[in-house]
Order: sequence, then C-alpha cells, then structure tokens
Amino acid sequence: MKTFKFHTVTPLFTEDLDFVVDNVRRLRRETGLNCIAFSLSMHPQGTPAAARAAKTIDAFRKVKQALVAILDALCGGRMPLLVDEGQDVSARLGRMRDGAALLAVFNANLDPLEGVRLRLTVPIAAVKRLGSDGAWHDLPFAAEGDGRYRLDVRLEIAVPGIFKLL
Repeated sequence: MKTFKFHTVTPLFTEDLDFVVDNVRRLRRETGLNCIAFSLSMHPQGTPAAARAAKTIDAFRKVKQALVAILDALCGGRMPLLVDEGQDVSARLGRMRDGAALLAVFNANLDPLEGVRLRLTVPIAAVKRLGSDGAWHDLPFAAEGDGRYRLDVRLEIAVPGIFKLL
C-alpha cells in the first residue's frame, strides 16, 4: 500500500478553539497534480435546531469561500471562471474554435435564477446566448468591477443556458 505525505493548509477547530483535525490538506501527486482533502462538521453538537440551521447556512457560505480560495490557490491566482451564485448551479467552460469561451450553466435549484453572476480572469466585450432556434443572440450584461459580470438572463429550473463569451 502506498503512503502519501500531506501538507496541512488549515486546521479545524471547535467553537472553543480546541484542535480537532487538519481541515484542509494538500497532496502533490507524482503527476504534478494537487489533491485537496477538506473536512468540516456542519452540525455542532448541543446546539438547538433553529440555531444549528442558522449556523449551517453560515457555515455553507464560509465553506464556499474557503473552497474558492483553495481552488484559486491551486490555479496559481484566480480560477479562469467562477459562477458566483448562492443557488445550486452546474457550469462547464470550454473554448470554441474561434477562441471564444463557451459556457454552459445549468440551474439545479428549485427556483429560477435571475441573472448569472460570473467572475473571470479575462475581460469580456460581448455575450451571446444560444437560442432555441439554434442561433446566437446578443445578451445584455453588466461589468461590476474586479473581473465580475452579471448576465441579464433568467434561467428556469432544469433549463441550461449556453453562452458565448467574447
């Protein structure tokens, strides 16, 4: 059996700041790829249900921030693209033959998604959406600064949005 050497990125503590376990651990594989192990207790013991629910929601936000920071670090700066939404979405980024970025976003939440917020490492000058007619249509968007954009689109439940970022 092969053993691996992990590097501790951050430890996990209880609310009383007692050490529990290495929270984020990084392993560099022989191939040069980094692997990350992440752990977090989402249900503090002895906390009433209502307070536990509020803490869980807050914990999810903090976990997302931590995971984004970890992925940014693994990319050597920022990830090329982040769909920065509070709702559950699935995204896939590719490159078209003409060099444009092709982004597919799937709304996996139970509510429609009003606007799609993106964080990119390269600026965009125009956005097009693939219509049900198979043609590309101009899509309004707003630059919000620091590489952040908001696409003016409504994504219904379980309906993908296919976007061309120019």
